[in-house]
Amino acid sequence: HVLRFCRVMAERYGDHPAVRLWHVSNEYGDELSRCWCAESARDFREWLQRRYGTIEGLNQAWGTSFWSQWYTGFDQIEPPRATTGPVNPAQRLDFERFSSDALRDLFAAEIEVLREVTPELPVTTNFMGVFDKLDYWDFAAVEDIVSNDAYPDPADPDSAAHAALGYSLMRSLKKQPWMLLEAAPSAVSWREVNQPKPAGRMRLDALQAVAHGADSVMFFQWRQAQRGAEKFHSAMLGHRGEASRSYADTVALGESSELRIAPLPAFTSLGPHHEGAGVAREDHQHPLATHQLLEGDLLPGDILHVMVGLGQCGADLQIGQRVVRKGGQQGHCGHGSELDDHGRWLMDTNVT
Repeated sequence: HVLRFCRVMAERYGDHPAVRLWHVSNEYGDELSRCWCAESARDFREWLQRRYGTIEGLNQAWGTSFWSQWYTGFDQIEPPRATTGPVNPAQRLDFERFSSDALRDLFAAEIEVLREVTPELPVTTNFMGVFDKLDYWDFAAVEDIVSNDAYPDPADPDSAAHAALGYSLMRSLKKQPWMLLEAAPSAVSWREVNQPKPAGRMRLDALQAVAHGADSVMFFQWRQAQRGAEKFHSAMLGHRGEASRSYADTVALGESSELRIAPLPAFTSLGPHHEGAGVAREDHQHPLATHQLLEGDLLPGDILHVMVGLGQCGADLQIGQRVVRKGGQQGHCGHGSELDDHGRWLMDTNVT
C-alpha cells in the first residue's frame, strides 16, 4: 500500500512546477522505531541469517555459550522482549541494527518509485539531529539531500550546543550543504513548558544553522492552525495574521543579507554516535550518549567558530590519523575502541 500510494502521488504531482523536491515520510522512527510482532520476528531471523550465514557463526558472535544460550537453528530466535533477567546485549544490538535497516529499506523502496516516475526530482527525509535509534549514515547514503528538524528550547541555556552538534552531524553525513527543513518561528506546543522565543532568537537560530552548512532555513508551520493538536504551535503567520511578530521576523529574516552560504571545512573529526551509543545502552552502561560527552566542549561562544565533522564508524579513521600527524590529539571515550562489532571485549587491545 505504501509503494502504491507513493506512485500515485508521484504520477499526480510530479510534473507540477511548484514541486522541486520530494520529502518522504516524516521523522522516521520518532513515534515508533521498533516492532516485536510475529512478522518483524520473521524478518529479524532472515536478517540474521544474511548477516551470519550459519547458526554457528551467530552463536560465536553472540557469545551464546554464556548462560547456555546457544541456538541450533535460526527459527529458535525471537526479538529481545521482556525477560526476568538481562537480555544478551549482542542480540539486542543486532535487533537495533535490524530495526534501523527495516526503516531504511522502506525509505529506499519509496525512493526507487520516485526516481522511476520523476528521475529529475531530488529526494530527502527529515532527520532529528543526534538521534541514536536510526543509523543516519545509511539513510543519507540512499537520499540526494540531507535535511534536519531542529527545535532548540529557548528556555535551555545549553540548547545552542545541542543544536551545534546535530548540525555538524548533518553536514558530515554527505560532506555537503544540508537543509533545515523544520524549525519553530517561536514556541512549540509539545514541551511541558513552551516558552516563546525572545526577540531576535529566530534570526540567531537560523544564522547558526547557516554557519554550520545549511543552505536552506524553513519553518513549521506556514499558517497557525485554529484547532487540532498543534493549534498552539507557532507559525510564520500566527493567529494575529500579519500583525504577528513571527510574521515580521520571518519577513526580516528572508530579506537579511547575512544569509549567505559559504563552504566551511571541518577541522575536527569526532567519532560516531549511533553504534557507540547502541553498544553502551545494550551493555547496561551508564546512559550517557556520545553527544552528551561532546557537548561539554562546545561552549556557546565557540559555536559559530568551531566546525566539527563527525565520522562514521570505521569509515573516517584516516581523518583522525591525519589530524594526529599534524599535531592534534586523538582520544577515545566509552568502550568504542575496546569492543568489536558484536560488543565483544577485546582482551588484547593496546588502545589507551
